[in-house]
Amino acid sequence: MNSDAPTPPTAYVEEPPPAPVVRSEPSRQRRKRGQRRQPQRKVKYDGHMINWAMVGLVVVVLFVVALVGSFVYLKATPNGQRILARTGRKASADAYWDVGTEYLDQGYIARSIAAYNKALELEPDRPDIVDKLLLLAEAYEAGGQQQDAMEIFERIYRSVAPEDPVGYRNAIRLLMAQNQVFPATELMQIAYEKTKDESFFNQRSQLVPKAPVASLSGGPYMLSRTV
Repeated sequence: MNSDAPTPPTAYVEEPPPAPVVRSEPSRQRRKRGQRRQPQRKVKYDGHMINWAMVGLVVVVLFVVALVGSFVYLKATPNGQRILARTGRKASADAYWDVGTEYLDQGYIARSIAAYNKALELEPDRPDIVDKLLLLAEAYEAGGQQQDAMEIFERIYRSVAPEDPVGYRNAIRLLMAQNQVFPATELMQIAYEKTKDESFFNQRSQLVPKAPVASLSGGPYMLSRTV
């Protein structure tokens, strides 16, 4: 390779002219020279003293109003009466009947019986006493106290409502469940005589056969029995 070869000329690139400097006009909001800066006003907040006596009075008044409202709610509303009955305090008989039914539905048999007896003690005579006594008997049966339930049914058909079939019917049901057929049939006869309800007669007829009847054509010694 020949080192004495001529060197090619260098290419010159022409640089672009510099961009003109654009000077922005001074802002109109900029403070003029020689103008004094206005001092900022300091806002003073005057603190007011709290009247603690007034605050205490308002709190006491609100407490008294809430206390009176609670007392009125407990004494004058059914829900309030039920709250008192649940806590064992003085309440109406209706509240104790309602609470007893709640306990019975929840399976608290002893609590239900206690609530029912409390209601019965507060108001032993009322227009719907038969229905209420049936609730008490139901609670006794749920607790396995069949004898106590029977006493309630006897109370219904002996003194409270002798002409109402419901007392007889439930007593007969308990007797049949205990396989006491003879006392049950006797009570069926009494129930039929007192209430004139033929269902007792028909029920008894299925358990007790009719007495034999003498046949006139066969003589006094020929008997025909119909069941």
